[in-house]
Amino acid sequence: MIDEIKAIVRDYAPIVSVILTAVVSTVVYTFRPKVKIIWGRANNSYNTVKTETNQTGVYCEKYYVQNTGRKPATDVEFVYHHAPTEIGIWQARDYAKKQTPEGNFMITIPRIAPKELVIIDAIYINLVTAEVISVKNGEVIGKRVNFVVNRKFNRFVEIAFLMLFFGGFAFYVSLLIRIFF
Repeated sequence: MIDEIKAIVRDYAPIVSVILTAVVSTVVYTFRPKVKIIWGRANNSYNTVKTETNQTGVYCEKYYVQNTGRKPATDVEFVYHHAPTEIGIWQARDYAKKQTPEGNFMITIPRIAPKELVIIDAIYINLVTAEVISVKNGEVIGKRVNFVVNRKFNRFVEIAFLMLFFGGFAFYVSLLIRIFF
């Protein structure tokens, strides 16, 4: 059997080398480190500040930008329709703000590490909220996802949930085994 395979490889060496090269390069290309940017809005609030003479509306939005890939994202652009009154970025880092020729407002973050989450707080005072036009860098366009703020349960509740999950999974597997075997 092995001698037959060696004979085929020897007789068809150019074809085998082309096929092997194509397969290896496809596998390397598919599993290379990539930048993957996701973004979304999890919460917002509207507050009214009243004084004796007037009323001021304060609208706050919190945006999340995350690089879920395995390669650092460089020069990530977060583009608003118009500028908020004030922005804050957590974790503290360098960033640049500028007005685009079309009149949009852009925040450029120089680098987001793999698996890193950046939070952008936007505050609008007596303004309507600005729509986010795009989140991108030189390699990818960010995908909008729904971020949800979840309650953090104590350790006992988390262990109970895990035990119920694995118990249900074990029951499901045993049921499948009984049905098919």
